[in-house]
Amino acid sequence: MISQYFFRAREVGRRLWVRAALISGLALVAPVLAPLLSSFLPDAFLTGIGIDQVRTLLDILANSMLAVTTFSLTVMVTAHLAADQSASPRGHRLLREDGGTQTVLATFVGSFVFALVSIVVLQTRFVSAEATGAYYLMTLVVFGIVIFNILRWIGQLASLGSVEATIATAEEQARSTLRTRAETPFLGARHLRPGAAHDSNHSLLCPSGGYVRHIDTGKLSSLLEDRQGKALLEVLPGSFVNTGDPLAHLSVVDLTDEDAGAMCRCFVVGRTRSFDQDPIFAVSVLTEIAERALSPGINDPRTAMDVCDRLNLILDAFEDEVEPEECAASLVFAPSLDLFSLVQSAFEPIARDGKSNVQVQAHVQSALKRLSEHRSSEMAEAARIVSGRALAYSDDGLLLAADRARIKAIAPVKTAASKPDG
Repeated sequence: MISQYFFRAREVGRRLWVRAALISGLALVAPVLAPLLSSFLPDAFLTGIGIDQVRTLLDILANSMLAVTTFSLTVMVTAHLAADQSASPRGHRLLREDGGTQTVLATFVGSFVFALVSIVVLQTRFVSAEATGAYYLMTLVVFGIVIFNILRWIGQLASLGSVEATIATAEEQARSTLRTRAETPFLGARHLRPGAAHDSNHSLLCPSGGYVRHIDTGKLSSLLEDRQGKALLEVLPGSFVNTGDPLAHLSVVDLTDEDAGAMCRCFVVGRTRSFDQDPIFAVSVLTEIAERALSPGINDPRTAMDVCDRLNLILDAFEDEVEPEECAASLVFAPSLDLFSLVQSAFEPIARDGKSNVQVQAHVQSALKRLSEHRSSEMAEAARIVSGRALAYSDDGLLLAADRARIKAIAPVKTAASKPDG
């Protein structure tokens, strides 16, 4: 279960400038470390290195890193814009938060700052002659780190911003989100079963509208423990709420405005959805890539078929949420993940946009057939419902009777969902 503080810290840590600032900050420590390091080096090494030799290396590092950093940032921005246009804007968010790319670029920026700071320090004679050798050694280490990251960056450039790389990143994010949900069922709370009777005398109202990005059930439970109460969650991460909408229903002895404010702060609400606790959103990003591939301007059904197969594998690995004997947030009750919305978000948009392509429809129904045999009865039932809806799209889009018969033969249900009157 991820606490709210860790969630916010991780969100900040995913920004490029934060990593660049942290690595650049290490450069400021170099003048302090140099005298300490010199005490561990042999005298022959210390006396053999002059300040001009160190300055030569630092000049090379400063000049090269400025060019490399500028080039790398240009390449990254261009690749991310290409991914935004060819894959999905949400897929672009995943690439933007990629830790590997951020670490490489932050290393380049940090090396440039290290060189600049070191040149200034050496010119001001802040470093003694004995510490010059240590500075030379530290500069060589920085060179080694830069060379390693340049080679790593070359490997990333081959696929940076490509549709395949974006799909792979989105797939890994979807797997990670579903894995986290399985490890912390019901967000670490107790299961709020549909139709179960619970007493409540207060409603926790949303102070500002937006998407629920994160719920800290552990903190909410600890606040309720002090007041001998319990909470029934009305929303889950990914829900859209307006100002004044109920976030949870509470059963507490007495609820002050200060208490309500503290509990509301356990819900992070923002303008965009987050991947961390929202499996439906994580899965829908893959689906969006398939939708974009099926658009007339791109017309790439193979990508849509690939996404269908990946979604099949992701959802097939899902396990039903089981309430543990001891919950971290025992005073909070949360509903289970809506598996119908999960399956529908994954496959129905592809079935709708690819309704005239028999190969795409075959991949959709093959995936749904597999999921209709899932060990989770709720998942299996959701797959059968979505299969019937997909059949309705294929019946409407496929021109040949033979193609429609082929899709029905694959589908786990043989009757298409009925169309609305009119």
